[in-house]
Amino acid sequence: MTTPLFIFTFGWGIYGAAWSTALAQVVGSVLMLRFFFAKNRRTDLDFQWRKFRLRFGELKEIMAIGSSSFIMMVSQSILFVAVNVMLGTYGGTEELAIFAIINKFMALVGMPIMGIVQGMQPIVGYNFGAKQFDRMRETIWTAMRAGIAIAVIIWLTLQLIPEQLMRMFTTDANLIAGGVTAIHVLFAVSFLPSVQMLVNGIYQSLGKARVAMFLSLSRQTLYTIPLVFILPNFLGVFGVWLAFPIADAMTFLTAVGMAVWDRKLLFRPSEDEIEAKATKL
Repeated sequence: MTTPLFIFTFGWGIYGAAWSTALAQVVGSVLMLRFFFAKNRRTDLDFQWRKFRLRFGELKEIMAIGSSSFIMMVSQSILFVAVNVMLGTYGGTEELAIFAIINKFMALVGMPIMGIVQGMQPIVGYNFGAKQFDRMRETIWTAMRAGIAIAVIIWLTLQLIPEQLMRMFTTDANLIAGGVTAIHVLFAVSFLPSVQMLVNGIYQSLGKARVAMFLSLSRQTLYTIPLVFILPNFLGVFGVWLAFPIADAMTFLTAVGMAVWDRKLLFRPSEDEIEAKATKL
């Protein structure tokens, strides 16, 4: 909220954006520390410096599980570089400006789903460890329904009012027209990757680091980046936009295929159901 205040109200320009980002990090850190160290804290966790010791076995496990998220962020940066290179080669300043605006919408698509994933993971992981498979399964299905519903709502918004969304960032008629076309194509099936993000989060919760890493790599590194380099050779700038929906569909099929293959792990029956089936037999 401070970014427009610093940029426009105070007239600080790009420096205002930088100061706003730094200030947000500081305020967020203070609020987090206050949660744990305030006198009237709402947690039983007690931090003691003597307990802060490196346990390399646990550190290795944490890094293995978290590496998929790290790789996803790195591959996203590589993807943006690739897109800018190809747009600069087959397009020009106008196409680069359009993609800069579309970046904002790409974050809009992913952030709500990532929030659901982060809220789902500790519940799934805890109940899996406690062998409460019915609660784990309920959490997974609830997250799936909520994530897909939100993704569809965002997709409909992008498809129905792309011109109005573009006008929030520019008044240039050419940019708006090109942006509308790009949004329609690039976000044609943008609701599908929500399934991949959710399935990837489930694998992380269950400690399946290798599978989670593969899913993290699949969308951007294995599919989108190669398509971004290949399709423009035949379709020009349109090929850059088309690379995204094709990669989204391929990612969706990959995630669904893996979820079906591991359905006994991801959607395990409850102990009561297992006992009831055994009794019938």
